[in-house]
Amino acid sequence: MKKVDAKDKLLEAAERCLMEKGSHAASVKAIAAMADVNHGLVHHYFGSKEGLFIELAKEHLKITTPLKTVATENEVIDFLEETVFFYSRMMVELRALSYQMPELNNVLINILKERRKNLQEILNIDDEQAVILISSVAGLAFQAGLDTSMKLKDALRKVFNLIN
Repeated sequence: MKKVDAKDKLLEAAERCLMEKGSHAASVKAIAAMADVNHGLVHHYFGSKEGLFIELAKEHLKITTPLKTVATENEVIDFLEETVFFYSRMMVELRALSYQMPELNNVLINILKERRKNLQEILNIDDEQAVILISSVAGLAFQAGLDTSMKLKDALRKVFNLIN
């Protein structure tokens, strides 16, 4: 069994806190309590609360990096269908935090630019089309999260048809 160090515990707890309680409840003490470590370790490992969320955003980018390996529109749709709820929710919570954290805001901007670039290369679309696609998918995630009867894959296909 792999031993999880305090830094990893804090990252996992920060993610869990955001997803379960939202950004408004994501205090250093709450995250440390969820990780079952001393709250001073946030500053030790990350320098600040903002540093913790910057690292989480970067780790989150790694989780969604498989998008680079898909080759077809159908594979992109399948990938989005599997990841859209988690990815969209995480971005909403990180964005809420970034209003008070300018460095985190810059990291999120770079993540979105990277996503757009990946989609442009995979789907042979321009930047504006990539912006429309990402925005549409985020909107679909929001709606599908509320209306579980929605057929997400069908809606994703229609969005792809609109941008082509």
